[in-house]
Amino acid sequence: MDLGKWRALFHAGNPSRQTTFGKELRERLQSELHRQILINTETEQLPHADNRVVLSRDQVDLMGLPRPEIHFQLGGYEHKGMKTARLLHEYIFEKMGATHISHSGPHTGCHIMGVYRMGANPKDSVVDKNLRTHDHKNLFLLGSGVFPTGGTANPTLTIAALALRTASYVSAKLKEE
Repeated sequence: MDLGKWRALFHAGNPSRQTTFGKELRERLQSELHRQILINTETEQLPHADNRVVLSRDQVDLMGLPRPEIHFQLGGYEHKGMKTARLLHEYIFEKMGATHISHSGPHTGCHIMGVYRMGANPKDSVVDKNLRTHDHKNLFLLGSGVFPTGGTANPTLTIAALALRTASYVSAKLKEE
C-alpha cells in the first residue's frame, strides 16, 4: 500500500469529472490541495489460461503481417483483492474523519508479462532459465514476457538481471566453441 500525494493534480478526484473553473477552482485548490491524501493499493495478477497474445486473423500491419491481439481479463482473485483494498481504504478514511472521498477504478502499470513463460518443461513454458527457447537453441527471448505472474513491483531490475545472466551464459557458450 502506498500513502502519499503523488497525484496532487487530481484535486478531490479525477479532473475529467470536475466542473469547477476559474475563481471557484482556484479557491478549491487553495483550500483542498494541501489537505488531500492518496492511498494506492496494488494486487498481484495471477495467470489465467484465457489471458494471451495471439496473431489477428482479421487485422494486418502495413507490411501485411498479422497484428497482435491482446486478450486480458482480471479474475476473481484480483477483483476480490481490489474490493478488499477499497474497504480498507474506506475504513482508514473513516478513522481519519475524511469528508470528501473519491475512488478511481482499477488501473494498470502496462507491463505486458507472461507472453513467453520461463520454465524447465517445454510443455508449459517457452524458454529455459537462460531465456533460450526450448525449440530453437540459437534463439533467446529477453524481457518481461518470461514472468508467469504480474506482481506489484516494477519488473525493470529483474529484466536487467535476467538479461545479464543470459549474456553471461551466451558468452560462456561461445568460448566453448
